[in-house]
Amino acid sequence: MMHWHGLGISSLKRELRIAEREHLEEQIRNNPRDTRSIWKTIRSCIPKKSVVRKTYAKEEKLVANDFNVFFTSVGQNSIQKIKTLAEQCNFDFTNPSFVPRIYTQTQQFSFKEVGCKEIERVISSMPSGKAPGNDRITVRILNCCLSSIAPTLTTIINASLTSGTFPLIWKTAEVTPIFKQGDHEKPENNRPISLLPILSKVCERIALNQFVPYLESNKRLSSTQSGNKQFHSTETSLAHY
Repeated sequence: MMHWHGLGISSLKRELRIAEREHLEEQIRNNPRDTRSIWKTIRSCIPKKSVVRKTYAKEEKLVANDFNVFFTSVGQNSIQKIKTLAEQCNFDFTNPSFVPRIYTQTQQFSFKEVGCKEIERVISSMPSGKAPGNDRITVRILNCCLSSIAPTLTTIINASLTSGTFPLIWKTAEVTPIFKQGDHEKPENNRPISLLPILSKVCERIALNQFVPYLESNKRLSSTQSGNKQFHSTETSLAHY
């Protein structure tokens, strides 16, 4: 325990800086493999920018429509650029170079049904601050009523796995523009973030927990693959090069 009596202002500030540094170092040492916690600690050291509500010259509905038109056209524009590039390089899309491998029935993947405990474990492990989708159902709400909804949610997810279909409502995202730089009123200066319902993430996590072990145990996943792998990130991806 620190004693502050008799310390001058400069000494007090120095002791506070030392205590803060020791606390941050301890946070990083205690979570060597938790990149989320490490980045949270790093961000706490960076001064936060003051948030100023953006104003627009046009009505909000018109601005929203302009952003919507731009974001929905990105995919089609990318397809057209690919076709143009393929024509310039004399690449024939009708002659695919990829030949799928044929595996025996015993080597093929299939989803298995899960129990309520697995659903509860996945939801309990999700960060409480995770942004909800357009249904506004947060992780905290799910945890509060988990014992009541787990059986029904388990039935829905198992039906999705066995039928090979995904609930349409879980595919509906709320798109939020994140400003990058330049004129904030221009759609191209913003990056779209799609916020899907938390329940869709639960279903995705259940599928991922079955699919990745299958790929790894059958050596069908590249050793340099970093996406959606535990203890892997963009940092580990760059480390390979």
